[in-house]
Amino acid sequence: MHKIDHYLPNLKESWVLAIILTIAGGFLTSIIKLFLVYLIPYNTEYIDFLLYPIAFIPVAIYIIKSSKKITEFRLKISINDSNFGEIGRSISFLITIPMIIAISIIIEPLTFILKMPDFFLELITLMERYKILAIISVVIFAPILEEILCRGFVLRGLLSHTTPQKAILWSSIIFAVIHLNPWQAIPAFIFGLLIGWIYWRTGSLILAIFMHAVNNGISIIILFAFPHLPKDATLFSLMPLNYYLLLYFVASIFLATTIFLMNKYYSRTMSLEFKYKN
Repeated sequence: MHKIDHYLPNLKESWVLAIILTIAGGFLTSIIKLFLVYLIPYNTEYIDFLLYPIAFIPVAIYIIKSSKKITEFRLKISINDSNFGEIGRSISFLITIPMIIAISIIIEPLTFILKMPDFFLELITLMERYKILAIISVVIFAPILEEILCRGFVLRGLLSHTTPQKAILWSSIIFAVIHLNPWQAIPAFIFGLLIGWIYWRTGSLILAIFMHAVNNGISIIILFAFPHLPKDATLFSLMPLNYYLLLYFVASIFLATTIFLMNKYYSRTMSLEFKYKN
């Protein structure tokens, strides 16, 4: 299993991972769902929450098999090798919470330009009905599995083959594509840029998972705390324009300032780790 740290996919291999997840993973999930529906013919609408991890089984098998085939010397960079510089671990985790809120505000216009798909409206209804399963799937399963794949393998691998800018860009595109619909994909791409940059600067997969969990968790909290709101409600639709513009400005300044300070006080990057290992 130690060879997994040596598995550093290039761009072509990264797309193979995405295809395996979406096609093979989706197929496996569908087959198991049909089987369970046959066995349990009553009230199976909650099954999708439980089956989410199943989609990652084929890609996990592929990664393990590919890592076992590695015979030549390769760099070994841990999937989670944290270095928080002068900022420190605690502040890094705490500051990312308002950062997630800020970037959510900044990218919100993209969500109301695009219409929320019907299947997602149905999913929200199911989340309200099965709250515990929704929390487990959306706040635990999704952040852990998606970050291990998209940052722990794809981004880490790309950083060993290309520039940080291209690696973060392509890993964010792949992260967006696996969401399989524009309404989620476009915000996911922007979020992926931020979390990818954080992972590059800190090497902390745990922090990446935490940020993803916070992002999803905030959405869940709002959904459960304000059930009377329309499912496609936005801050723009709920606030006076002048307050919304002020909030948008403050969020933008805060995020830009925080990134500037992080860039200044994080001492190393994963790219430097690769160079150092050489």
